[in-house]
Amino acid sequence: MPPVTAHRAPEPVKRQPTLALADDLAQHEHGALGTRRTGITHLLEAAVPLKVVQEIAGHRSARTTIETYAHATETMQRQAIEAMDRALG
Repeated sequence: MPPVTAHRAPEPVKRQPTLALADDLAQHEHGALGTRRTGITHLLEAAVPLKVVQEIAGHRSARTTIETYAHATETMQRQAIEAMDRALG
């Protein structure tokens, strides 16, 4: 790697195309009518860590992600309660 100089600064790290991933998930699920929201919701319901989903969604904070996708967290809470019921018999 060449030394960093005033004329040659290191190139920024390229991030994965975040919204493209969410759109791809939505397209897979609903074809041309898929939406970004559907993709992000699927990520949350698939237990992808909130920080990762936040970055994919392009939100500055996890709070924004939670507030925007509260319907997904409600589904996840119901699933958690059902899992606990099964575990406790």
